[in-house]
Parts: sequence; C-alpha cells; structure tokens
Amino acid sequence: MKKQKMRKIVCFILTFVVLLSGMPKLQVNADSTPANVLYEGFEGTTSGIYDLDGWVTVLGSPTQTDTNPRSGSYSYQTDTKDDMIRYDFSEAQQGVVTLYMYDSLNENKAGTSVFVDVAAYNPSGNPINMAMGVVGKSISRSETNDYYAVAIQGASKTNFKATEVERTKGWHKLTWDYSDSGYKMYIDDILVSSGSTMTSFINIRLGARWSTYADTNFCFDDITVEKYVASVTVGESTVATSYSTLQEAIAAATEGAEITLLENIVYENALEIGEKVTLDLNGKTLTASSVATFGGNVVDDSDDKTGLLKVDSTKCAFSPTNSQMPVYNGEGYVFATITPQEKFSSEGENESTVYNLIFRPYFGSETTIQNAFTVNGTDDQFNVILRLTWTEDTEQKTQDLVYNDAMVQQVYDNNKAFYINASGVASFEGLTITPMVVSKDNGVAWSGTSFPEVTITE
Repeated sequence: MKKQKMRKIVCFILTFVVLLSGMPKLQVNADSTPANVLYEGFEGTTSGIYDLDGWVTVLGSPTQTDTNPRSGSYSYQTDTKDDMIRYDFSEAQQGVVTLYMYDSLNENKAGTSVFVDVAAYNPSGNPINMAMGVVGKSISRSETNDYYAVAIQGASKTNFKATEVERTKGWHKLTWDYSDSGYKMYIDDILVSSGSTMTSFINIRLGARWSTYADTNFCFDDITVEKYVASVTVGESTVATSYSTLQEAIAAATEGAEITLLENIVYENALEIGEKVTLDLNGKTLTASSVATFGGNVVDDSDDKTGLLKVDSTKCAFSPTNSQMPVYNGEGYVFATITPQEKFSSEGENESTVYNLIFRPYFGSETTIQNAFTVNGTDDQFNVILRLTWTEDTEQKTQDLVYNDAMVQQVYDNNKAFYINASGVASFEGLTITPMVVSKDNGVAWSGTSFPEVTITE
C-alpha cells in the first residue's frame, strides 16, 4: 500500500438549507429578583395594613395593631373568630418561609384556632395544605390544646395533630423549608414534620378559623421569604442541595458537580467556575462583573434556550472545551448547541471524494438563527470550519476549509443552516474530515464527529 499525498482541492461549495420560519424572537429574562423576595411587617407602607401589594382577604376584615409588634410599630391581629388573609405567588417557589406568631395563651385555649398554611404546589390539582399553629378541640394530644399542632395534606380541623412543642405565651417562630430534596417544618427551630413528596410552595395563608372565641391578642409579624437561587448536584447523586446565594452554591460545588440556577441573579463578585464544574443557566439571567471558568462549563440546558450570561465580553474567559458555544448577542452570552445532520459519501477512485455535512447552531425550539443574532457584526462571532487531517511521511497534517465572514453572515441574514459540500478532494490514506465551529473571541471550539478514515490504494 502506498501513501498518497494531497493533490488538490478542486472546489468547496457552500449552499443553504432553509430552516423553519415564523418562530418568535429569543426571549430575554428581566433583571434579577433578589433572594429575599418577600418581607411583610404589616406597617401599612403600601395600602391598608400591608407593606406588599398582593394580599387578599379570605375571611373577616384584617386589622393592624400596635399592641404587640415584634418589630416596627404594628403587627397583624386576628380580632374575630374567622379572620384570615392570603398571599399568592404567580409560580411555584423554593426557599425558606419564616414568620412569627404571638400566642396570648388565653384562658379559653380550647376555643382558639389560629394557624399558618404555606401550601405546597400541586401540579395536578389544588395546593396541598401544610399548616402549623393552634387548633381547638378534636386534636389528638389534648382537648385543652396545650401543644402546637401541625397538619399535612389538608388544613381541616380533624387533620391537625399535636406536636411535642408545648404552648407558651409570647412570640414563636414558624418555618417552612421547601427544596428539591423535600420539605421541613419547624416550630421554634424544632422539626415537627418532614418529607420528600412536596418540594415547592405556592401561597401563604394565615389567621383564625373555626374559633369559638375571638382572641384579640393573637398576632403575626415579620414574614420573610428567602428564595433559593441555585442548587448543586454532586457526582452521580440525583438529589440536589439548594442554596440561597450563588456564592454558597459555588463554594459547595466540588469537581464533577453541576450548579443549576433557579432564579435570575445579580452576582457582585468575579464569577469563577472550578475545574470540571458545570454552571447551567437553566433559562435564567446571570449578571456578573467578570467570568472565568478555569476548565469549567457554562451552559444553558433549558428547553427554549432563554438563558443569558450578562457580562462584558472583554471580561469573560471561557474554557476552550466549553460544551456549548458562547455567542455574544449585544446584551450578553447565549449558548448554542451545534446540531449536525451528517452524511458521508464517496465517489470516484483515487481522484475525487465527496463529503457532505448539514448543521446549524441550536438556540431552542422557538428561536431561529436570524433572531438569535440581533447585533451588527454577527459574522465576527465564530468561524465555521471543515478540518481535514491526514498523515504524510509519518507527519500529521491539517488543513482547514474556513467559511469566510461573508458566507457566515449570509447564513444569518437568510436564516439558513450550513450545508457543506467539499468535492474534488483527492483522497489518501488516513484522511479524516471533521466539522468545527470555533469562537473567535473566546477560543471555544465545537467539533462534530469525524468522518471515517478513507484509505485509497493504487
């Protein structure tokens, strides 16, 4: 067998394949929501007794009192037998809900029913009640209601069960913690219920119901919702640990871990992604002062590819092996998955082999190439290459067939895919052909599957 040297490239033809049209533009999320998404102190700074808009009255007429504020000047008082309010979230939340309940420990304890329900999100039906508080007769431990009660999967009076936490006069802390690993409920930092079936919540409901006595000294104050902003999965584990700050998540991410954003985030520090750690934008917007990956990955694995890394392009250094292609769109980086449709064919003997390839950057099912690139100079984002590799006199040789900027720009302008047809290439022993996309600014390279080696004998 005799090795054949590369003789010539007769032609390199670029044609186009039309993609689906009529798709909406790439969506970009709004600026980040802070981790502490809700605080209610009932100081009446917006309307009525509330600090926040969005509360609705469920029963009775809500009352503000200055008799027993835990902080500030006021708290919410239950002054009738049926007196309840509710705050609804537009979508399921993960995080920690904390509030304080004042127990007057009145003489008519058996006639008092006051509780808080942070209802779990139920994708197939109504929210699932997850309540804690004080409920009158007909609970399991005592007819005299000497212990705080908890109700899971239904805040009806008969569903409440007494806990081990004894009632005392004064302010008491109630906490709900919802994350990917499940839920935990605490009274005065004592765990009273936990499980893995409920992982998020959808509303907060509090006040008096089923009471036979109007206790005017039962109050609520200092409601805080601290939303989880990122989760971390380590190694082969399928259980993610949630964190209320990105900094905590990054610190917990050891080699091989994946950090998934749960909310939009503004990160004030320099963002550093460690070796073999993946940061998944998950369709969210991350605003950072600078980014360095140090061998890590930044990707967007959301279905519609709406993730955005907002950072100055001069202050961002990706790993050359980043698994998705970063493309600067004027606001920040979106991340493209290159989807090839490879075809290999050989025609002729010794003189000519034809290689065909169709591929395009993928920005989500509802985004076209044209809409994803909205800034002038999109042709400067990356090179499209067909790399030929062969052995010549025991030496590895490489030749790149590079789309020029005008060709790439034409693909964007006409919303096409890349269709490469390289013909007239004289074949030789050990030839492989590999499609590549290389970002100019970042040096990130995507390589498709190399075509099989072709051996030609004379």
